[in-house]
Amino acid sequence: MNNPPQAGAVRLTFEHEADTVRLTRARPVDMKPVPSDALEGYAGHSGFWLEVRDASGKTIYRRVLPNPTPTYHEVHNPNGRSTHVPVQNRRGAFEVVIPAPPAGAVVAIFATPQPPAAPVRDFATEKARAASPRIGTAPAQEIARFSLEGAAQ
Repeated sequence: MNNPPQAGAVRLTFEHEADTVRLTRARPVDMKPVPSDALEGYAGHSGFWLEVRDASGKTIYRRVLPNPTPTYHEVHNPNGRSTHVPVQNRRGAFEVVIPAPPAGAVVAIFATPQPPAAPVRDFATEKARAASPRIGTAPAQEIARFSLEGAAQ
């Protein structure tokens, strides 16, 4: 027998254009959100994730995601060399379902800075490259923060 979805979740809809992310909608949904990823141990890590923080600033939910706002696509050529091709239209939307947030909660979005697209050979070469930040290797930084006040109503 299937259990019904649990109430107490919120679907957040974000829109992005280039490096700007906006929270455009927060609505309650009757479903169970994906369990939180680890709440600690992300300092210095690269990637893309969303954190829900309570009124005191403590992280109470984290969701690691594929970056919905890439600056480049990795293209694999038949000759074996990969290349980064710039994304022409960097706009779109993405959604994340989170547990219903407590009063005073905020959502923070983190992403690794991405330099302009450039050819890449292998991970070791990319990591040793002088440009900073290197593609996909710099620590993620907070890129946006939004109040969730009233989102669970």
